[in-house]
Amino acid sequence: MTTYYLNMLQHLYEREEVILYCNLLEIPREEKIAAQLFLQNMYENECWDYPHKAPAFNAEAAAWAAQTVYLAAQLMLYRDNKPGDLQTLMQPYSGEINAGALLSADLFMRFMPDVLVHLKMIEFDDALIGILEGFLKTFHYSGVKYNLNLDELDFNVVIKNDCLTQLYVNRIIKEKKVRLANHPALAPYVKASIGNYRKELFNELVE
Repeated sequence: MTTYYLNMLQHLYEREEVILYCNLLEIPREEKIAAQLFLQNMYENECWDYPHKAPAFNAEAAAWAAQTVYLAAQLMLYRDNKPGDLQTLMQPYSGEINAGALLSADLFMRFMPDVLVHLKMIEFDDALIGILEGFLKTFHYSGVKYNLNLDELDFNVVIKNDCLTQLYVNRIIKEKKVRLANHPALAPYVKASIGNYRKELFNELVE
């Protein structure tokens, strides 16, 4: 069996590069099943390095994110569909948004900011951009390095889970995102993580 979808996911996850074989928007059921095992294994591997207790793997969120990134990459290169068809192709996540969903989806949603940058380079007013940015606002842990409107983000799920809170803070510090670091919901956790190393790590923090 040819596994274009699974091959693309493995290549993107391991090398952070998109590889597309042809314009295939339909994913065979067998490939979805194989991809699900791959996603779960990758999540469990990453959990070894997570602080605190990792949330349970959310298979629905992980599968949605992987398929969304795959379709977005396909549509970036092959656009035979009318703008009105994008809403049908790119469906929002319909499950519960919790810590497990955000972290499971991040396996592939972490690549969405780069997809969006490339889409803007091709066509800045592409209708697909608004759709994908909407998804990233929901899964904003994956969009830390992207310039999202902070007023539209919900941090309640983030600060309710110690593991996700610390991972979110770690990503803010790594990406040097000043606006996120100074957000009232996150600033206390960022400052606590930096401690006495503020000058070396993040001197832009507000007192």
